[in-house]
Amino acid sequence: MTRVELAQACIDKYGAEKQKLKMVEEMAELTQRVCQFQNGRFVQDQVAEEIADCLAVLDGMDILFGVAENHEDTYTGFTGYKILLITIGNIQFWLPRDHGVGWEKQTMGSLFYLLRLELMGLSKEIGQDKVDTWRQIKADRMEERLKI
Repeated sequence: MTRVELAQACIDKYGAEKQKLKMVEEMAELTQRVCQFQNGRFVQDQVAEEIADCLAVLDGMDILFGVAENHEDTYTGFTGYKILLITIGNIQFWLPRDHGVGWEKQTMGSLFYLLRLELMGLSKEIGQDKVDTWRQIKADRMEERLKI
């Protein structure tokens, strides 16, 4: 089963709203681990596990918010949106240029795209092989939980 199929199965079983809350939960856990890692209290493997959790839930967000044009097993990148970068002081906002129909979806798509880029960078820093190993472990556990 591909990552995208697994993400869709989670959405089907648990619902879109629960998956959105799960994204927030996983990001909070990653934030804690990164801070603890920076303070020397956790090893890279624990950060890699949290990155894997975030990437797994992010696959579902891609489906819910239409970030990837064709949801393949490999992430195809951010497509179809025109975004505008607004800088106010040290804070940057990415917003869709067209605030017509679907602008909320475009805004969330922009945020999830940027989040994926940051996670990819952090994965390289922590160790891509560790993240990939944890992603497979997590996928196997979820398939078992879903009884697929």
